[in-house]
Amino acid sequence: MATKTECFSASEVLRLGIDILRGNGMPSEGAETVARCLVAADLRGVDTHGCNRLPSYMERIRQGVLDPKATPTVREVTPVVAQVDGRNGFGFLAASLGIDTAIQMARIYGIGMVSIKHSNHFGMSAWIVQRAIDSDMMSLVFTNSSPALPAFGGRSKLLGVSPLACGAPAGTTRPFILDMAPSIAARGKIYKAKRRGEKIPVDWALDADGNETDDPSKALEGVMLPMGGPKGSALAIMMDVFSGVLSGSAFAGHVTNPYEPSKPADVGHFLVAIKPDLYLSLDEFKERMDYLYRRVVDSEKRPGVDRIYFPGEMEQITQDRRENEGIPYTEAEDGASTTKATLSPVSSSSSIAVKPPPLSASTLHHEDAFLPVERAAKALQRNIQIYLDAQCERLAAHGGGEDDVSSVTSASPSASPNRSVVRPLRRAAGLKTIPIRQPPQKKISLRGSRKGLATAMDELALLTEQELRIIARETGGRERALQQMETLAGKKASLEAEILAMESEDNTAAPTSLRTEAGRVEAEICELEKRLIELRTRHGHLIDQAQQLENGLDSKLSSYTSSLALVEKDIGQFLRTPPVPSSLASADDAPTSGGGGGMYALRPDRRTLDMAQEQWLREQSQLGQRKADVEAERSALEQGAQLWRDTVQKIDDYEHEVRKVLDVLVAHVSSVLATAESRGWNLLICCLGAELEALQQARVLLGGGGDGGQPSKQSPAAVAPNATERDDDPPADLINGTNPSASVMGGIKGSSSNESLQDTLRAPDFLVSHA
Repeated sequence: MATKTECFSASEVLRLGIDILRGNGMPSEGAETVARCLVAADLRGVDTHGCNRLPSYMERIRQGVLDPKATPTVREVTPVVAQVDGRNGFGFLAASLGIDTAIQMARIYGIGMVSIKHSNHFGMSAWIVQRAIDSDMMSLVFTNSSPALPAFGGRSKLLGVSPLACGAPAGTTRPFILDMAPSIAARGKIYKAKRRGEKIPVDWALDADGNETDDPSKALEGVMLPMGGPKGSALAIMMDVFSGVLSGSAFAGHVTNPYEPSKPADVGHFLVAIKPDLYLSLDEFKERMDYLYRRVVDSEKRPGVDRIYFPGEMEQITQDRRENEGIPYTEAEDGASTTKATLSPVSSSSSIAVKPPPLSASTLHHEDAFLPVERAAKALQRNIQIYLDAQCERLAAHGGGEDDVSSVTSASPSASPNRSVVRPLRRAAGLKTIPIRQPPQKKISLRGSRKGLATAMDELALLTEQELRIIARETGGRERALQQMETLAGKKASLEAEILAMESEDNTAAPTSLRTEAGRVEAEICELEKRLIELRTRHGHLIDQAQQLENGLDSKLSSYTSSLALVEKDIGQFLRTPPVPSSLASADDAPTSGGGGGMYALRPDRRTLDMAQEQWLREQSQLGQRKADVEAERSALEQGAQLWRDTVQKIDDYEHEVRKVLDVLVAHVSSVLATAESRGWNLLICCLGAELEALQQARVLLGGGGDGGQPSKQSPAAVAPNATERDDDPPADLINGTNPSASVMGGIKGSSSNESLQDTLRAPDFLVSHA
């Protein structure tokens, strides 16, 4: 189906878009941002995301599911991460704030990431990438959209077909801009074909029954096909993860179609800006990008291929052409935009009117400045002829009627010269309007014809005045053109004279010598170029070798760094739980000399290996000194114990001998006492009794018994019958580490006279020296 196409300049389309958006309640600043993004898409040839989207946006505003006055807000999460809340406003504004925030963070920290929630459609992604490129930034742009794509192997709509985009700046060549959908074709192209009444390729989509179709209407009822099978489906899932799941917006098929104004879209976006000079200088990065561009476009072509394009280059070429020739629009697209402008609140309730484009925009095929005047004059002439005919008819009939000129004047193509020269956005030239069921025109009365003739004459006079102004303007233009022509002619004649003079002179000697010199210089240039190629090759090899060495060193350094981090982690764990659980101070309940608690008194995170080494070396020295003291004491104790055992043995032998003598003596005194008692010698009995008592006490002291050879109740043997068995055991006080000298001395001083000499000598106090 053929459609008529006309071209309009970008400035005119931008002004019209701003007026339409402002007329629907959008502030001027936001309206300009949205309109510029839409015009940018039209300039790049992405017509599916250009100004033909305005009707769907306006319908969503009128249905209350898109807030034209919403202002997005930004919240910083970390120094390099932020989130923007679109607040159900235009996605262009949320994305603009998001990419500006990401670029600002990337300038400081090298990278910036922004997640956007509760947003709407933001048009083509390339304008976001281009804004990052204008700031010498690399970028990644993800977004999700309403379901149109099935999961691989499925037949129902689940995933969106929003494009993923990325870009990088370049030097003297065109920048890298990738903007592609995960489907074979963008969904907007199907809507575009539907508006134009065109067919689509059969491999773009399936109808509702799962069959291939070339009908765009059936394709929109069905599903679109992913590019590359499972790869395109996986890319669509990836964008849903980063844009919907991560941001908190709708996902998994719950995003609203922008052409169905039933509820807010709740679209999510994910934007990343990266500073390209993180690893090398910006100039070097751009030089490498230029080299990549030349390698791509200059690579060997297949048969039948005229040119190889860099990603985004075809759109940039289209933009250059349309900036000069204008943006083409079909009648359907033009009419839809004009209708939306007419239906906007501006036309009925606002003082801001939709401005029609200038005459030059609607008369691209007509350069005659007098054409509007001539058309208006013809219309006035037709009206005058009608009034003259009516006047003659009424004069001939000698009748009169009501003054009514509205029927004729309203049917006139132009009732005034001002209205006759104002043209709509799209001309209907060549199209005839056939009135159907129009009411019959009233006959013009004599008074009406006279009044109409007067009005027509006034308008004709105004039209002549306008024609005179046009004549004056055209005359002035031609006078200026003649002056410029005379100037150019003079310059031409002067140059021709100079050329003739130069041709007549013999000036071949100097050029010949110069050409000879140029040949010599060219030979030197060839040699230098050859040398330069060799040096560049060597330079490349050296750079590669240096890069390999640097990579090896970086790898080794990274390995050592990782190992160092593990060792530091082990050191931290070692110092938190050292193998020696406590210092000597805590073990002995007394502080060590000069160190106190040492590193054990500090928090684990403040301990160091040097502190631990210093403390344990000091304690190890103290332990060595103590070990020497203990070994000397042990040697003294072992030697003293042997001497003590020998001494005790001698004492035992001596006591045994003394006991034998005492037994004989006691027996003798006892027998004499018995003799004295039998004889009644009282004085002798008293004397002998006293002596016998003293001898018995001596026996008790030596471990003997009293009367009858039995130990007395007060003797130590009666109190501790197992004392002999414990003679070889060390005293309990020595085992516990206390000083028993005070208690032993007190016991000796306060002991009764009946203690044996052996027990006194065995007291622990005699084992140590008190010098």
